[in-house]
Amino acid sequence: MNLSLLQRVSLGFGGGINSIKTDFFAFFLGFFYLTFLGLDPLLTGTALLIALIFDAFFDPIIGILSDRIKSKFGRRHVFMFLSIIPSAFFYMMIFIPNPDWSENQIGLFFWLLTSVILTRFFVSIFDIPHRALFAELGRSYFNNAKVMSSREGYQWIIAAIHSLVVYTFLGYYEDDPDKWKYIGLFGAGLMIIFGFLSFFGSKILIPKLYSWSNKGANYINFSKIKSELGVVIQNKSLLIFLLGSLFIQASWGLANSLSFLTFTSFWDLTPLEIRFFIYAYLFSTVISWQLTPRLIQHLDKEKLVILCLILLSITHSLPFLLFKLNYLNNDDQLDLVIFFFVIISLTGIFSLISLMTRESMIPDIIDQVYSDTKYRQEGAVSSITSFCSKCMSGVGKFISMFLLWIIEFPAGNSTPTQEQLDSLLFIHGPLVSLFFLIPMLIFTQYALSRKIHHQITTKSL
Repeated sequence: MNLSLLQRVSLGFGGGINSIKTDFFAFFLGFFYLTFLGLDPLLTGTALLIALIFDAFFDPIIGILSDRIKSKFGRRHVFMFLSIIPSAFFYMMIFIPNPDWSENQIGLFFWLLTSVILTRFFVSIFDIPHRALFAELGRSYFNNAKVMSSREGYQWIIAAIHSLVVYTFLGYYEDDPDKWKYIGLFGAGLMIIFGFLSFFGSKILIPKLYSWSNKGANYINFSKIKSELGVVIQNKSLLIFLLGSLFIQASWGLANSLSFLTFTSFWDLTPLEIRFFIYAYLFSTVISWQLTPRLIQHLDKEKLVILCLILLSITHSLPFLLFKLNYLNNDDQLDLVIFFFVIISLTGIFSLISLMTRESMIPDIIDQVYSDTKYRQEGAVSSITSFCSKCMSGVGKFISMFLLWIIEFPAGNSTPTQEQLDSLLFIHGPLVSLFFLIPMLIFTQYALSRKIHHQITTKSL
């Protein structure tokens, strides 16, 4: 489908709601509740894991409804419109725990749990239809890669800009937890702006989108939904994609949730020095955005994902290995910042190419499901794959907090021992690298190649 520049940009901005939430959850949420609010790391991880279980229940329902509902705003846009304000409101609540709740560990735990569940729920109401909307636009093996890499490119650029502001803010107010509410206000404001820009800028596309109108299926028929979802869930390509993506996202959740803590506690970098790494993320986003569709012209998608995972495993463990070999230390902060800029650029490129490639697999799988069921279930499939991405700040966060609890890393402002710091570096380095090898093996079983997809789409025509 041909889109104008305004439509492409406005659609891309819609990814900002999820990217702001994910950026804070992945990099800062654990640090904020552990260090500033003093919540036990195991309780923090448990709250995020429970919220993920709620996602597992509600996400498919949101996807199913967004496939079938009828409204003057179309199937997707009505959900997007209704979720913008609640998403921003409950995101803001994470930063301002009620004093009566935060006086003890249990109260603070339930405040975090409630606000995270509601934030995730309303962000999902926007993001799943938005993701499904993009999945409708490609309609070929290569164009799927181009469209979905575009969506991820916008999301990562918005996330990087958000992180740039957060790190700058922390650099000047790192000892004042009350100032975090302004970080929440900034993110919530961006959510509202990006959400409405995306809704009104892309509303003109509604008449051009696929209409769920076959055989009287405009209403919700639960027995029919159960039968259709049974076919979806049995799709081998989808199952392999889900299993592999779960491990990738959980691995990144583990890595990202410990990044800020590792940089500040082990490498002694300041937030303003860490802020410099955001430019590495921006650089890697632009490079990956341009490279991914070109690479997919020459490599099947599963092969590209496997290659990126191998390279990720190598580059992510380099700081630990070089430190143990005495080639890297924190004596010269400038050299350390330059080194990590290069490492983050490389890992960013490999991880983003992997992510953009996997996102482009989603419409390929939807085409295969359509060939089997004669219904385009973008919402249902997108809801399942959306759940995988949330494992980055759910399962991964729980694992990271659990490991911090195992090594008895102190909460609050207490100083960790050298043994605890060494354990932190090992978890953030080699352990994460080993995790990346598991999905590499899983994706060797993915069989929806370029040739097979061509056969499917030719048959559907």
